[in-house]
Amino acid sequence: RGGSGDGRVVFARVYSGKLSSGDTVKVISPRVPGEKPHEPRNERVGGMLELAGGRFDNIQDAMASSGEVCALVGLKSVVTGDTLLLASDSNRGKGKKGKTRNNKNDSTRSNFEETPSNVCLAGVGSPKPVLTVRVEAESTEQQAKLLEALNLLAIEDPSLRVEETSSATLLSGLGELHIEVVVDRLRREHGLP
Repeated sequence: RGGSGDGRVVFARVYSGKLSSGDTVKVISPRVPGEKPHEPRNERVGGMLELAGGRFDNIQDAMASSGEVCALVGLKSVVTGDTLLLASDSNRGKGKKGKTRNNKNDSTRSNFEETPSNVCLAGVGSPKPVLTVRVEAESTEQQAKLLEALNLLAIEDPSLRVEETSSATLLSGLGELHIEVVVDRLRREHGLP
């Protein structure tokens, strides 16, 4: 599970420059057609992990360079398809000492859209789910744990959908095998029967 505390590990590929443990990154989510764009947000890389078989080991003073794939911990709002930029690099091109050239009274313009140094990669598209099943916990105590586990799995897998209704928890996926794998992970990784 690594050193993130909640078990979340983010796999990332470095396209240019270097990324180190402790760096602050700007998280940019791809724009969804028809929806308002998400504002970029800053997060701190809590640590980097070395992948060794099925184990993750913390690396002290870790760094990844261009072309390398790394495992990051401590990023709470990153989902599949997001672009990460070093916060220090995203200040380039904004004018002197990081100030923007925007009119302060113009609230409809975003500083992010104004800067040519910010790039958002296309992201990952996921197909629409084709199978929906109802999942239930054995007790009301386990219902909260089930919902938390399903939401963590949905963060990792953008093709998985979780919907909580007043009468049931619905799980949608790409087919029977996909749902079976998710149920198996709920048992193995989250201790749910």
